[in-house]
Amino acid sequence: MKFVHTADLHLERPFAGVGNMPIEVLEKLQYKDQHMLEAIINYALKEQVDFVLFSGDTFHQPHVTIKMQAFFMQQLTRLDEQNIPVVLIFGNHDYYASERYWFSFPKNVYLFDSEQVQTLVLETKTKEKVALTGFSYENRWIQAAKIQEFPVRSREIDYQIGLYHGQIRGGDQKEHYAPFSVAELKEKGYDYWALGHIHQPMVLSKSPLSIYPGTPMGHTKKEQALRGVVLVEIQKEHTRYRWQAVTDIAFEQVELELKEVDTPKQIISAIQEKMSAHSLSVSDSFQFVTLKLRIGGELSQEIQNEIETPEFLSHIQQIIFRMTGETIWLTEIRCEWQQQEGDSLLPIVFSSEDFKQIIDKYEKQAFFEELMAPLYQQPILRDLLACDEASRSEIANEAIEQVKQQLGMGVKKTDGN
Repeated sequence: MKFVHTADLHLERPFAGVGNMPIEVLEKLQYKDQHMLEAIINYALKEQVDFVLFSGDTFHQPHVTIKMQAFFMQQLTRLDEQNIPVVLIFGNHDYYASERYWFSFPKNVYLFDSEQVQTLVLETKTKEKVALTGFSYENRWIQAAKIQEFPVRSREIDYQIGLYHGQIRGGDQKEHYAPFSVAELKEKGYDYWALGHIHQPMVLSKSPLSIYPGTPMGHTKKEQALRGVVLVEIQKEHTRYRWQAVTDIAFEQVELELKEVDTPKQIISAIQEKMSAHSLSVSDSFQFVTLKLRIGGELSQEIQNEIETPEFLSHIQQIIFRMTGETIWLTEIRCEWQQQEGDSLLPIVFSSEDFKQIIDKYEKQAFFEELMAPLYQQPILRDLLACDEASRSEIANEAIEQVKQQLGMGVKKTDGN
C-alpha cells in the first residue's frame, strides 16, 4: 500500500511580514497555490499511489473563492481519471459547510463532512482492505478530545489509518483543537496516523508511524525548513516514508557578521557580497530572506538609526532583487549592534529578569486575548483576526524584537543577573 499524505496547504493564504512587494514579485507569486497543488497531484500520479490524504486546512478560510474551488476540483479530477481515490477532512481554518461549495466533488473524493468520527473502507490495487477513520471541523474550534471517539483497529481489514487534525495535549496553551496525546494514538492500534494542524514537519511517533507533514509552502518567516508532502509505503513487514518538495518558494534567514565597520559603504558592500554568495544556493527557486546583521565598529548613532529605516530596507531590497536575478526578496533587516565594553545598552537600569517577566506576560494567551477583546467583539473582524497559538507567539515575538531594538538591542546586566 502506498499513498501521499499532505495537510495545511492553506490555499489562498497571503504571505505575511514581507513588506510592500513590487509588481515583479507579485507576478512571480500570482499562481503560487495552483503550482503547489498541481505539483502534489503530479507526484501522486507519478508514484501511482493507492490514494491521497488531505488532513485538514486545505484552504485558508472556510469561504473559498469560486476560482480556487474550480481549480481544486479540476486537479482532483485528474486523479479520478487514473482511479486514485482522495480522502479529505476539514480543519479549523476551512471548517466545512456544504452550502459554501459551488461545485460537486469528483466521484473519487471521500469527504468526512461532520464532526462525528466516521470510518470508510477502500480497496487498494492489490485488493487489500484499508479502513480510514476521521472527522472534520464544522466550527472554528473543537475542544472535545475526538481521539476518544476513534474505534480500535478492526480485525476485518488489512490496514487502518487515522486522519486527525488537532493539537498535541500539554503545556499552558488552551486546547481548542481536538487535543490528543501520543499514548492515545498508540492505544488504537492503527498502522498510520495522518495528522494535520502543525505547520512544521514532524514525525510524532515511529510506532505507530504518526506524521505531521507540515505546510508544504511557507507563508511567514516562522515557516522555514519545510519538507513538502510525505509518501508512505506500508507493508506487513515494514513501513517506509520519504519527503517530497512541491514548491520552489521558501523563507530563509541569512546572518552576516561585520566586526569592524567604520562607514555605511562597507555595510552595503558586505550585504551585496553575502547575498550574492547565498543566491548561488537558490538556483531557480524564490526566497523571502530575513537578513540578520551583527555589526561592530565606530558608526555614528545617526548612521545606525538610518540603517534601521524603511528607506534603507527599500533601497537594499531593490539592489538584491536585481542582483540575484529576481530570486531573492529581502523582507527584513535585523541589526544587532555589538556594544563596546562598558557601553550602556539602555538609558535605565533594566535587568534581564525584569525583561523576562515582561516577555512572559505578553506571551500568555489570556493576556493576549484581553488585549484583543475589543476587536474580537466586532463580527466582521472576528474571523479575520482569528489566530492559533503559533500565530499569537509570532505576533508576541515580533513585538518583543521591536522593543529590544528600541531599547538598544540588548539588556543591561545588573549585579546578580
